[in-house]
Amino acid sequence: MAKLMHFGPLTPQASGFLRLIGVLVSGFGMLYLLSGRLNAEGFVFATLIDRPFVAPTMATLWSFGALPGPLALLFAFEDSASWLWTLLTWRAERRPRFS
Repeated sequence: MAKLMHFGPLTPQASGFLRLIGVLVSGFGMLYLLSGRLNAEGFVFATLIDRPFVAPTMATLWSFGALPGPLALLFAFEDSASWLWTLLTWRAERRPRFS
């Protein structure tokens, strides 16, 4: 994974941190998956509030040199696109339906 992200050689500590991040991301993925399957509307609404902060966070990490530019851009684009999709879906489901 480090080679794919062009991180270069990793120290043992950095390798451990990369694995830890992988576990955290997997945990968040499972939370999103289960919340969606269980129709947890409160969780969906909460993600609509916090996900717009991902793009500025990625820009900050890139500006400090903590994250490569293409990776920061990928995360920012993916999360912004999925936020927009979630927002539009959430609004469409809340719209009154006339029979």
